[in-house]
Amino acid sequence: ISTSVAITGLLAGAVYAIASFSQIFVGKMTDKFSPKLILLVISVGQVLFIYFSSVFENWSLFFMSLFAMAFVFGQVPINDIILSRYVPDRKRAKILSIKYVLNLSAGASVLPICSLMMQNGFEMSQIFELMSFFAVFIFLAAMLLPNQAASERLDLTTS
Repeated sequence: ISTSVAITGLLAGAVYAIASFSQIFVGKMTDKFSPKLILLVISVGQVLFIYFSSVFENWSLFFMSLFAMAFVFGQVPINDIILSRYVPDRKRAKILSIKYVLNLSAGASVLPICSLMMQNGFEMSQIFELMSFFAVFIFLAAMLLPNQAASERLDLTTS
């Protein structure tokens, strides 16, 4: 699609801007479905669409990236909902601050790690394959979550 850094940045910005709206959808789904089920669906979507991003290019890659990032952004509210529902009130501030530091550290390390990998002969498609493999761990972690009864979820239809 592009050989220009500016156009590539514009396309990436469009992917992030559009995909970020998935957070609203996931937030609404948490009132109807258990966090475990939502996280399972999100993790399967991440594995599939991140992997498919490794095999496509041009416009197909753009749309695959859009779906992949929608599933990645969709995980943001479900993580906080899981913490708020399963972590006791007295420990929540400490756990959320640890989560924040871990997210910041992991996010800040991604670009340097990818840069080192590409300098050492990895291709972008291989990095996508590796990322889809790591998304399997999200699925496995979601399997460990306890089921939440419908009575424990918010019922916004009656208010």
